[in-house]
Amino acid sequence: MNEFYPLAIAELKHDTRDMLVVRLAVPPDLREKFRYRAGQHVVVRQNIEGEELRRHYSICASEAEQELRIGIKKIADGVFSQWAHENLRVGDKIDISPPTGHFGWPHIASRRVSESGGNISVSESGGNVSVNESGGNINEGQHFLMIAAGSGITPILSLMTTILAANATNRVTLVYGNRATGSVIFREEIAALKDRYLDRLAVLHILSREPQEIDALHGRITAAKMLHLAHRWIDFPTIDQAFLCGPAAMMEDVVMALRNSGLAAERIQREMFTVNAAPRLLSRRVVAADHAALIEFIIDGHRQNVQITNRTDSLLETALAHGLEVRYSCKSGVCATCRCKILAGKVDMDASYALEDYEIARGFVLACQAYPVSDKMTVDFDCDS
Repeated sequence: MNEFYPLAIAELKHDTRDMLVVRLAVPPDLREKFRYRAGQHVVVRQNIEGEELRRHYSICASEAEQELRIGIKKIADGVFSQWAHENLRVGDKIDISPPTGHFGWPHIASRRVSESGGNISVSESGGNVSVNESGGNINEGQHFLMIAAGSGITPILSLMTTILAANATNRVTLVYGNRATGSVIFREEIAALKDRYLDRLAVLHILSREPQEIDALHGRITAAKMLHLAHRWIDFPTIDQAFLCGPAAMMEDVVMALRNSGLAAERIQREMFTVNAAPRLLSRRVVAADHAALIEFIIDGHRQNVQITNRTDSLLETALAHGLEVRYSCKSGVCATCRCKILAGKVDMDASYALEDYEIARGFVLACQAYPVSDKMTVDFDCDS
């Protein structure tokens, strides 16, 4: 379940002062294992001063390229990011997990058509993904709204390049927030995409600390800002799907604006890289300190029963404490690496930042945020839908 492979660093590039783009060499025998969809991420594992650290980083290359590139932004108090910027060298090997994650396209488009009666088949050839359907409209041109702030551009860039290349009539509107021009990550790549797709890509740079010729492009990305932009640049009624990546507060605000503008919840996907200081409590958990429970874990097709004597540990903490190999990274409810499905029993979740409402309705939880409520439970780490 928690597979890691030592991959060599093939190239290092500073895109901005604080953003280090790392290209990893995937050997031929691992190419299928590391095949990714646009919007997915990998988990990086590194031992620093005797402590094992895990961090998740989105892949920023298009799906057609199948070139494993990630961006590591230097954070002032970030132990791993500081270490990476100061120590990584070309030729070094670093432990990387195969791509994972459910953020992206055509995942949500396929689901929407399938639920409306269409038949979906997905075929891959040489790294290019084509989606064929009957009764839906995936192959028709769609309008995608992309909203990112700072390093949230990494999965968005992968999605943009993939979507624009996949269909000659697809359109993308990018709203990208930064402090100033000098901090715009992938500025040259975005400009090159704009030149290549003049009629199908609209780019709106929102800068908070640098004056703009147009007042509407100055400030932060908020619900009010999005509604303001809609009057001139964004035709909300034509949007088929929206993808957001950035801080939790920004995305909650923008989602409200999109919903109020008529965009259905199932057409909005979010990927977070930071959370609010205070967790969003979904329910008030009553912990029975000495209340035992039996949890059945399903991992890689194997079932293992674990008896717990109290319910103070999350499902993830329980699994790890009993030596089970389960996937995880952030432990804060952001990355969805530990996403699993409750087949029997109930849990309380302290936060669900990385899950959409429809996933929660289907029984998916984040193991790092889920605490057992029922006396007997079955938790499936293999289930994907």
